[in-house]
Amino acid sequence: TTSTNTSTTTTTKYKYSHAPVYTVSCNKCLKILSNRAMRARLVSKGTILLWTLDSIHEDFCIQDPNLSKNPIYKMQYCSCQVKDMNCGECNETVGYHIVQVCNSCSQRWNHHQYLLWDNMTKGVRRVDATRNLYYWDIIGDTE
Repeated sequence: TTSTNTSTTTTTKYKYSHAPVYTVSCNKCLKILSNRAMRARLVSKGTILLWTLDSIHEDFCIQDPNLSKNPIYKMQYCSCQVKDMNCGECNETVGYHIVQVCNSCSQRWNHHQYLLWDNMTKGVRRVDATRNLYYWDIIGDTE
């Protein structure tokens, strides 16, 4: 699971409201996977950088429905149960979906279930038409 580097003292839905929003694409084919990503670190191993997504759309990134190819498995660094996610364009494994969070990670989990590997993807800070940066408190649930 993930943890962000911003304050976790509030309990609102957007406790990371001042965190920047990123657009993340696949390194292999450059397809945009999400325009609602936030930088995070793996809770169980803080040196591993990830992109955390609050939602996922079929046209951005898909999970392979064939469980024999992408079965549910236990994470290497904790006991969370996860399933690989693949790019919808080139089918490269770009991240994972948390199927069940483990007890040790549940205390610091931001409730995002979709994570993209930093080394398989590229993130760019989102800006509006006038080049102002997007933050979570600006976009909320509007997209």
